[in-house]
Amino acid sequence: MVVKRRRPKPLLIVIVIGILMIIMAFIWIFLSSPVDRSDDTEVKIEITAGVGTQGIADILKENNLIRSKFIFTAHVKLHNVKSLKAATYIFSPNMNLNEIVKILEEGNAYNPDLVVLTFKEGQNIPDYAKLIATQTNNSYEEVISIINNKDYIN
Repeated sequence: MVVKRRRPKPLLIVIVIGILMIIMAFIWIFLSSPVDRSDDTEVKIEITAGVGTQGIADILKENNLIRSKFIFTAHVKLHNVKSLKAATYIFSPNMNLNEIVKILEEGNAYNPDLVVLTFKEGQNIPDYAKLIATQTNNSYEEVISIINNKDYIN
């Protein structure tokens, strides 16, 4: 009696591979999506110089900003991201992986001590002192005294 081995049908193999690829795509999309779409709370993250992609992934995962460290590092490599900048960032759990990586790649000018002041025609020093006082921890009187202090200005 001769036993014939059945060869797997090529169509069946293609279907199985196709189904596996679809499942993997859904997993990738899920793991790249925001951790919580409805949570817009701000999370302050500091990335120090010398921290690599894996270290950044650890920080983001600890702060519940990404779903998977592996998917983050794979995303960075697959999208050929040259470098992730060291800075202080504000992220939220409703940001997806693309948004987070784009911000990290471009760098961030976030500085909590920065006050943006636009000089407009017709405004004077007391007007600007009020504006500075509202945007900082200083009172109006403190701002005026600093402005009038010749040693501070020099």
